[in-house]
Amino acid sequence: RARRMDDQRVNHLQTIQSNVVAYYQQYKKMPADYAEIKAYVIATPTDPVTKADYEYKKTGDKTFELCATFEKESLKNAYPEYYPRPVYDYSYAPESWSHTEGNVCFKRTIPVDVLNAPPGVKY
Repeated sequence: RARRMDDQRVNHLQTIQSNVVAYYQQYKKMPADYAEIKAYVIATPTDPVTKADYEYKKTGDKTFELCATFEKESLKNAYPEYYPRPVYDYSYAPESWSHTEGNVCFKRTIPVDVLNAPPGVKY
């Protein structure tokens, strides 16, 4: 059960990451905090056990962290490479979601092709 909950947490963080990328694409700026992400989308996931919000930290003009508390360390190669969505030309660098037990933060950057998208290009 613990691994299943951790898998769901990773899936939730991937969804939040995609929301941050979409927000940046629309507004050309990072969300200031998690409340801004929650206001942007219809529904944001919460931890499957505690029902608490996940942690989002804006760390720069194009960088951020997503954090969750995991019950177990991830198995080796448990998570295939993930490419944040929306995707235009699949030039994203794959990102790892491997984690230890406990609170883990994943450092993320807005993908280059989102930053350099010509006006009017939708992902």
